[in-house]
Amino acid sequence: MRTFRCACSNRLFFDNSLCLKCQNAVGFSVTQANFVLLDEKGKNSRDGLRPCANYGSGLCNWVLDADATSDLCLACRLNVETTVSGDEDRELLQRVEQPKRRLVFSLLDLGLPVIPLNEDPTGVGFALRRGTPDEPVIIGHADGLITLDLNEADPARREEARQKLGEDYRTLLGHFRHEVGHYYWTRFFLSDAELERFRSVFGDERADYSEALKTHYANPRTDFQDTHVSSYATSHPWEDWAETWAHYLHILDSWQTAVTFGLRTHQGDSRSFKRPIQETLDDWCELMIALNSMNRSMGHSDAYPFQLAATVREKLSFIDEIVKTATSTPALTRSKQPAA
Repeated sequence: MRTFRCACSNRLFFDNSLCLKCQNAVGFSVTQANFVLLDEKGKNSRDGLRPCANYGSGLCNWVLDADATSDLCLACRLNVETTVSGDEDRELLQRVEQPKRRLVFSLLDLGLPVIPLNEDPTGVGFALRRGTPDEPVIIGHADGLITLDLNEADPARREEARQKLGEDYRTLLGHFRHEVGHYYWTRFFLSDAELERFRSVFGDERADYSEALKTHYANPRTDFQDTHVSSYATSHPWEDWAETWAHYLHILDSWQTAVTFGLRTHQGDSRSFKRPIQETLDDWCELMIALNSMNRSMGHSDAYPFQLAATVREKLSFIDEIVKTATSTPALTRSKQPAA
């Protein structure tokens, strides 16, 4: 995530709704890919942009184009369902919305289509529910709908789940990236030729999915490092794709952040998406050694507890090629974006 500048030249961060220097309300514009100043009442900008209906509620800091037909911004229109029954649920929802907006930003930054499921049956949407012991929420993707348990926004509950499932890494943003990977798989691999290319790298996705997951949870593999990015990735080709896709977004977004703050080992373009992916991966590995060492110096566990073996790098390169092809081919991207 890069940083931004207020009209007064003060640095703004992606989640800001107020400039601490000039005390003006600000809102993020998707079409301008930047922040705009709002008036004293936080109602409109000088360009006629207006805040999303959820602006100021702790759920959103985005603005709409002057000619937008909806009162909700693109990120908020992605919500198909939200289950909020009290202040605690609302706080959890606020924590979930922040990484969701970061996901949307990075997808748009790559040039990928982000089309609300409520407006197009081939689009993507989110069901944000809070599970209970009697009615647990099953996280996952189905037909464009991504379901996430609001309990994941509770750090203690998330850590409990991480340890129970034997995962090295578990974050809200990681969930979003993983599940949206399943969605884009359904958009990228529509023909037999495309599926054969996928199978040549990740394996045959026609293997029984339910049985594969049962096998994984009964006896998770620990010898995955040379071929997969995580143990869960070994369970099925679909999960291998989604796990690797999530790491592709981890790497691109984190590299952009690092370059923004001058934390880099390469003096090239700050947008790693424009660089050869192998160059980015080389620099990423060096950067992660430094970042993990910093974490250990502070007494924390590694920020990125993964290895990128040669086979994993090949899979990341494949995803990079697929994304670059899709974003340069209107037929694949369905390039008409909804109004922001």
